Amino acid sequence: MSLYVDGEVKGTHEFAGKIMDSPFPVTIGRDSENHDSETKGMLSNASIDQVRIFPKAIPYDQLNIISSDEAALYLDFDKLEDKGHIYMTGLEGRTYGLIWADRVAQPEMWQVKKSAQPVQVAAVSLLQGKVKVSNWFNFTNLNELEVKYSFGSADATPDKTIVIDLAPHKSKIIDLPMDGVELNKDQDLWLNISFMTKEASALLPKGHEMAWEQFQLRKQLIGESLQMPQDSPLQVEENLSDLLVKGEDFEYRFDKKSGHLKQMYSQGTKLLEDGPLFNVWRAPLANDIDPWNNGQHKNLQKTQEGLGRSRDNSWRTMGIDKLNYQVDAFQYTEMGEQGLEIRVEETARTATGLGGFSNHYIYHIDNNGTVQMHVESIAQGQLPNWLPRLGWQFRLPKELQTVSWFGRGPQENYPDRKTGYKFGNYQTTVDEMYVPYLIPQDFGNRSDVNRVKVENAAGAGLLIEGGLFNFSVHNYSTDHLERAMYAFQLQKANSVFLNIDQEVNGVGDTSLSTLREHRVLPGRYEFAIKITPVKAK
Repeated sequence: MSLYVDGEVKGTHEFAGKIMDSPFPVTIGRDSENHDSETKGMLSNASIDQVRIFPKAIPYDQLNIISSDEAALYLDFDKLEDKGHIYMTGLEGRTYGLIWADRVAQPEMWQVKKSAQPVQVAAVSLLQGKVKVSNWFNFTNLNELEVKYSFGSADATPDKTIVIDLAPHKSKIIDLPMDGVELNKDQDLWLNISFMTKEASALLPKGHEMAWEQFQLRKQLIGESLQMPQDSPLQVEENLSDLLVKGEDFEYRFDKKSGHLKQMYSQGTKLLEDGPLFNVWRAPLANDIDPWNNGQHKNLQKTQEGLGRSRDNSWRTMGIDKLNYQVDAFQYTEMGEQGLEIRVEETARTATGLGGFSNHYIYHIDNNGTVQMHVESIAQGQLPNWLPRLGWQFRLPKELQTVSWFGRGPQENYPDRKTGYKFGNYQTTVDEMYVPYLIPQDFGNRSDVNRVKVENAAGAGLLIEGGLFNFSVHNYSTDHLERAMYAFQLQKANSVFLNIDQEVNGVGDTSLSTLREHRVLPGRYEFAIKITPVKAK
């Protein structure tokens, strides 16, 4: 490297090796690792103009001859291009809170409201309609509120009224009438109870919900998506690279080299482009890239200079952001009327090669095309103290834009801020699930989900069911989300990325790391889901 001033060499220094693949963008006159929102004063004493980066070494005497079109990056600071507007804090401070700059509530606000709600309801004997109600108002008797409840589905609107006479700072057990409730029926049965304002006030409208609670009394045992088995058996075709599984109106392809279920077609419509791919990485959250809380764990983790001063440094240093996959075994067994069983042994190594995960997959495909996937994952070797997530990413065709699920919602929620979001059936679009954080990052997680469906405009898509899991769905790749610094830099991919996670690390706090109970600790995990193709309506 040579430094020229007015055409004369003022210094040289030899460099060897590869350029570091860091999480920071190209910056001019600033050190991204050390100059953050709290840096005071000027970052550079020099005037910088016409910055060009070339993919090859350029002799100094040719710099003014070579066209800027040949540069990998060209910045002319004399020109201003208006490409839209973004929100900035403009202050030395963090870029997050509870209210967006346009005065729209952020998803966290629903958890703030729930955590501080002035009425608490606890289960006593739900099958008898008995609950304990505590009034934490300082001056308001609960008879001043309208109390409604329902026994039914999780998203049923409370329609029965009960008067609760309870003075401030008092508690008592309430009997909720259960007339007409079928306790022996195989169904999901929930108690929903809501406390609302009876009259409008200067601050609140009539019917404003002050507090709420949900309880599940019964869980449906027999699934709703049962299908009669097809008479026609599966057709299995194998070559050196692929295993094709064909049914009456579907075709699936397994890549024997990677071990992955690479493609799914149903009625001629492509439903899967790649996946499920084992994944422990997410685009770091604002709390993950803030150096404020780094002191809590910097001595407990391996870190590398040049990868920042925040807790995501240790994740990158230990290579969990770039896993390398190796198939150790791939075998299948045809089971006639019982379908097909495929077993895959996989090792997912970290980029350092010093740690990883041993994954054992069992796929069972029945004659209807339903795929039962069971995975055992065991952490091995050198890994961080905790992981951002543990799950599987599906890459879907970009036409699959309608999303519906049963679980917590409708707003974004994470394991350490999920109690403020009601269980229910929800539907939205992939675009509407985007959360416009000022710094692009992972977004849109929904917790305690037992089924999610992603469909195209004709209603064809994939239904994924299982025990309680987390999911998120993005029009942006994880790599793109972690590299973009501003929302205007985001560009939609040609695919939809669906994350199905057994565990997701909590969001934590700016000054405090995620509590241990909400961390994804390396260890042994078992996970099972059912993947069903959804036919067009």
